[in-house]
Amino acid sequence: MAKNRRSTVRGGFVHVPALPEQVLDRAVPSLPAAAVATGLRALLTAAATHRTDPRVSEGTEH
Repeated sequence: MAKNRRSTVRGGFVHVPALPEQVLDRAVPSLPAAAVATGLRALLTAAATHRTDPRVSEGTEH
């Protein structure tokens, strides 16, 4: 894994929920495509403009 080799490569995980039209018959979380696009743009902007990442454990809110 990259983190075990002290790599300078940054990585992460982004969960993208289903579109509302994909879950019409199920009660599961969904998000319109425009909202997903806005969130992904914000994520990519932040990743491109910050050189360091906060050190937090998975699932940690800050």
